[in-house]
Amino acid sequence: MNASATYPTEMVEHALAWARRGFAVFPCNPSPTGEDSKRPLVPRDKDEQGKPIPKTGGFYKATRDEEQIRRLWRRWPKAMIGLRMGHDAGTFALDPDVVKKPGDADGLAVWRRLAAEHGDVPATHTHVTPSGGRHLLFRYPEDRSITNAEGDLPKGINVRGEGGYVAARSGRRRQGPEGGGPGAGSEAGGPRRQAAARERR
Repeated sequence: MNASATYPTEMVEHALAWARRGFAVFPCNPSPTGEDSKRPLVPRDKDEQGKPIPKTGGFYKATRDEEQIRRLWRRWPKAMIGLRMGHDAGTFALDPDVVKKPGDADGLAVWRRLAAEHGDVPATHTHVTPSGGRHLLFRYPEDRSITNAEGDLPKGINVRGEGGYVAARSGRRRQGPEGGGPGAGSEAGGPRRQAAARERR
């Protein structure tokens, strides 16, 4: 069967490209706004009584298996691509966000200031988020645990580690320290000063 006749080639091919780079992917709600925006779409499994089983849906269903990915995007052809973070994924993310409403911190401006002041940010895979922020992907360290807590990092810079995920960018790509799509660049070790700040609580 011709798979392209079943679902749009673009999104599933982007998902496959991420998986071929070693990322475990899963479908997320593509709505740009609202409570369900970017939420995982895969439901939890159910036990014999029909009750949802904890930790069996969402990013717990993330996979690198190409046939599973094709089945998922056949069910949700317009789904956004979620990338699982954490120890098993081998990756964590820094997520400097843009201002979305009055009073929000400008995480992207803060990140650029920190990078200019400290200068120890290695070139790593970075992609533009749907809202215009950035996801900087780094290799998950072997000597410490990284969760989704920001620690002493400035407001506006989020962390996605164990138990977290980020939405992948599937359209425009950037190169170098300001970005890249699937196949562009690789994940470097995390910046030392920012990692130290994140660990202080």
